[in-house]
Amino acid sequence: MPNETEFIRIIKENEGIIFKITIVYSNDGDDQKDLCQEIVYQL
Repeated sequence: MPNETEFIRIIKENEGIIFKITIVYSNDGDDQKDLCQEIVYQL
């Protein structure tokens, strides 16, 4: 699936930005991972 592959590529390219956003909302590593998953899920 080209769309799925493209989506995964874009997410991987922007992992750092997504993680920086989670730092604003939580200092706990587990919460940050959960927030990352939630952001990707919402996208």
